[in-house]
Amino acid sequence: MPTFPHTAAYKIASFEITHLPLIKYVAKTLKPIIISTRLANLDEITEAIETARDIGCKELAILHCVSAYPAPVDQMNLAITSVAMGASFIEKHETLSQVHKGPDSGFSLEPVELKSRLHRRQHCMAIGKPNYDITEAEKTKPKI
Repeated sequence: MPTFPHTAAYKIASFEITHLPLIKYVAKTLKPIIISTRLANLDEITEAIETARDIGCKELAILHCVSAYPAPVDQMNLAITSVAMGASFIEKHETLSQVHKGPDSGFSLEPVELKSRLHRRQHCMAIGKPNYDITEAEKTKPKI
């Protein structure tokens, strides 16, 4: 299990998970890598992991991402509860203020909202099960 929160690491954005030359380039640094999966299928995720490992990456974290903003709680499949089940990382977009219209503002939480979400019991519904198919919410929501 990756445990590199205080070490410099590279993050491969979800839309770059199939960019194998980039993954190879980053893996050659031998620094930890964090890869977000978003709409990648299981074969693409496996190929990204194998590519990084084949080059010598020893510290690798894979982030599950539901590409619907906001993601319906019953389709998150772990989210907050994942920490209790052994996850080392959670990725959630946060903004200090949605007044500042940045590219992630529409699906980012302000600090008060994030704190509230962490304390609500919705995380119990979010456990779900492993699923690499596109969810109903992802089919109907605009993609970012």
